[in-house]
Amino acid sequence: AQPPGKPGVSAEDAAIQRFRAHAKPRQVAPPAALSAEEKNTIRRFKEAKPSVVFVSALLKNRDPKTHDVTKIPTGSGTGFVWDEWGHIVPNHHLISAEIGGKLFADVDEVEVTFSNGKTYKGRVIGYSFAYDIAVIQAFGPPEAMRPIPIGQSSNLRVGQSVLAIGNPYGLDHSLSTGVISALGREIAT
Repeated sequence: AQPPGKPGVSAEDAAIQRFRAHAKPRQVAPPAALSAEEKNTIRRFKEAKPSVVFVSALLKNRDPKTHDVTKIPTGSGTGFVWDEWGHIVPNHHLISAEIGGKLFADVDEVEVTFSNGKTYKGRVIGYSFAYDIAVIQAFGPPEAMRPIPIGQSSNLRVGQSVLAIGNPYGLDHSLSTGVISALGREIAT
C-alpha cells in the first residue's frame, strides 16, 4: 500500500524513515561487578590456557594409480602439556583412524597447535585403548612447553567445582564448568 501523496514509498518504508529521523545511539550499560567465583574461574582459565593444545591427526594415503602420498585428516581434539619435555596427553580416539567404518592402525602423524597459534609436528609414543588415553611427543621448543599443574584424584570431593578447557570442533579454547558428580565409579570398556 502506498501512502497518500508519496508515490513509490510503502507505508512500511515511510514508518522506517520516521523512526530513523528520531533515532539516537543507545547508551551502553556499565558492566556488572564480577563475583568472587567468576574472578576465580577467569584466573584459572588464564593460568591453564597455555597448557591446553589442539591435536590434529593425519593418516598417509597412497593413491594406487599415481603412487602419490597425501595426508588425510582423521580427527582432532584437545590435549594438554604433561611436562617440559613435550609430552602431550590427548584421548586415544583422536589418534586412531576410522575411515568408512574400517578401523585403521594409529595415525601416521600428528600436529600439535599451542595457545600462541604455533603448530609443531608430533609422534604417538604410547596409548591405552582401554582408558582412551595417549601420549604424543611434540617436537617444539622447550619454551613452548607449559606443563599443566596436576592434582591427585583422592583429594576430590563430590560437589567440588571443575573446569574443562578444550578445542571442540577446532574452536579455540572453550571453557565449560561443572561439578564432581560422583567418585569411585568404574565403567567397563
